[in-house]
Amino acid sequence: MFMNELKDLAGIGIPYGGCVRNALNSETILDFHLIVESKSLRYLGRFLGKRPEPMEAGLLKSIWGGKPVYIRTVKKLNEKNVRMVLEKQPFTVNMAALMNGEIFSIHSALDDIRNRVLKVHGDPDRLFKKEPILILKAIRLIGMGYRPEERLSKSIKRNVHMLSSAKPEFIGEEVFKAACRKFSGFIEGLVKYKAYRYVFPEIGDMLETRHSPESRHKGKTVYEHSLEVLKRLEAKGASPTIKIAGFFHDVGKPYVKEVVDGEVRFPRHAGYGARIMSKRLSELGIRRGIVRDVFRLILLHQTFHAIIFRPEPDPRKIFMSMVKKFKAGRLIDDLVMLCAADADIGEETYRNLAEEIKRELNMSRWRKHRILA
Repeated sequence: MFMNELKDLAGIGIPYGGCVRNALNSETILDFHLIVESKSLRYLGRFLGKRPEPMEAGLLKSIWGGKPVYIRTVKKLNEKNVRMVLEKQPFTVNMAALMNGEIFSIHSALDDIRNRVLKVHGDPDRLFKKEPILILKAIRLIGMGYRPEERLSKSIKRNVHMLSSAKPEFIGEEVFKAACRKFSGFIEGLVKYKAYRYVFPEIGDMLETRHSPESRHKGKTVYEHSLEVLKRLEAKGASPTIKIAGFFHDVGKPYVKEVVDGEVRFPRHAGYGARIMSKRLSELGIRRGIVRDVFRLILLHQTFHAIIFRPEPDPRKIFMSMVKKFKAGRLIDDLVMLCAADADIGEETYRNLAEEIKRELNMSRWRKHRILA
């Protein structure tokens, strides 16, 4: 299925890099890299539906099938020029191309793709110094299940501080790609290599803040609990938005923690956390719609829980007013998935509550339309 996508695109050029790697491993293709002849550029916009726009490092960018296409031009499409482009790829697993209907690769790319081994051809220290964002790309691939060679892993640890000079929008792009796949592996990689300091510094406080042993979280740190929630969501096939909100749903807890009579409490952590993540994701250039939905899911999850676990005083009215204020009615089903994973109970309890809330929202809209009529 994924290889067919590449064959369609191969009509105007040669697909290469990550899209070929993903197709060979039967993984969803998030973007395409394409080699085309310079003289073909005039026709490229007609085929893709959008005229290519110039980017950094001599690349052009367009859209095909709703996915980004990054274009590299050469004077002539031949093996020599394709090899020259592949040599510039940072990781061997990206040194493969679909050429004349067959896979063309260099430097053990096919073996590394099949065996899911992450290697660099050359000096990794020099590579990361030139392009610090490649550190995060490596961590993302490791999170997807690629095993790094020892010298690469050591180089990431030595050079992780260089991420401080990476452009925020490049970091945001890697975060979104990670959220589209195994986000939990990416998060674990950020912690292992201490890269979270330059991506999500809030994780440091999540690692240090612990729940009360008597609570339903049984003394786990906020990070440990949040990672468990994320893995449950991934097992259910959650969307990138829900996965981001799921991991960071309790990110506000370290900032509102208080101890009352020996009991650890986190009052109003949802509102605090929603604001923190809204600001952080916006700084990273994450799409506005995703930032808005993550904000709403984090904000609403605490009150949604309260309707079931703390029925007195009744928080339903507060929840309904918040849903209307933030226009979050369409996120009710997403909220059910998040909260069920958070509480580690079946979705049926939350699903029944969601249906009641939907009926109330529909009745509210119907009454509003009648008054306006």
